[in-house]
Amino acid sequence: MSKTIPAEIRPALLIFTSISILLVVAIVFSLMYRDDAAQSEQSAQRAMRIWKNKIDGSRESDKIVDKYERSYLGLVKKGVIGNEDRLSWFETIQYISESRSMPSVKYSVVSQEKVESATIKSSYSGLDLYSSVMTLDMRTGHEGDLFALIDGLQDRAKGLFTIDNCNVTRERLKDAARDSISIDGVKAKCELSWYTIKAAE
Repeated sequence: MSKTIPAEIRPALLIFTSISILLVVAIVFSLMYRDDAAQSEQSAQRAMRIWKNKIDGSRESDKIVDKYERSYLGLVKKGVIGNEDRLSWFETIQYISESRSMPSVKYSVVSQEKVESATIKSSYSGLDLYSSVMTLDMRTGHEGDLFALIDGLQDRAKGLFTIDNCNVTRERLKDAARDSISIDGVKAKCELSWYTIKAAE
């Protein structure tokens, strides 16, 4: 036999039922919000790690850029990168020959040419290497003058060079101060290759 709910408690029961339903809904939404919050926190942490890695990588890249930028600017200042500075070569030769009172120093430079090399193309793509050959023909009192000239070019002149060959012989030179007395001297003929680097055309 079914029982009926007394009329006087129906409003209270209805209110209780509504509150219970609202509590269940609130708990469900609370659990969902907590899951979403946990996921959001995890996403934020992942994003922070990604940005930290990017910042660390950026700092490391800046260090690399600073390191190689200084080297690059040093090569530009030295005249290795860019256009060759022949004037500095000639001024250095003139300065050393006059300061050491060398009897005769002649020099000449052929036209600059691009160095064709498969090794350079494969290892340094984007760069071209150029070379200018200088010939030095000098007469002086001793070998020390030749060494001083080479050292002076290395220290004072702008550019990078190698000594391709150098033929040195002894000869008798006339002593201008004594007019008629000959002294031992040195005759040297050397070829130097001056190198410069430019961006590939």
